Amino acid sequence: MAAATTGGYIAGMGKHTVAEAAEHLPDLFERALRGETVIITGEGQAAVELRAVPTLPAPGKPWPIQEQLAWLRARRPKLPPGDLDAVALINQLRDEDEDRVSRPERS
Repeated sequence: MAAATTGGYIAGMGKHTVAEAAEHLPDLFERALRGETVIITGEGQAAVELRAVPTLPAPGKPWPIQEQLAWLRARRPKLPPGDLDAVALINQLRDEDEDRVSRPERS
């Protein structure tokens, strides 16, 4: 592991190989609970994201707006980065749909 282990804490970035994660899982688990996102790589590429699951408050308990927004952000789908702006994307989708209608698939 490139990062040093000090006092039960793995210093450095939150990216680790599968072997490192297996060896240090309790430490990585605690880091995730504290809010850090831990990435586990496979074959040099990010493969798994380890992070704490946000919980909802008990019914009737106040829920601050910042916590509500954080909860929503954590569940928002992550879109792949794209080179198209909104207009270009809509045009592309429209063109693909027109092609599909004008040339139906054969069975």
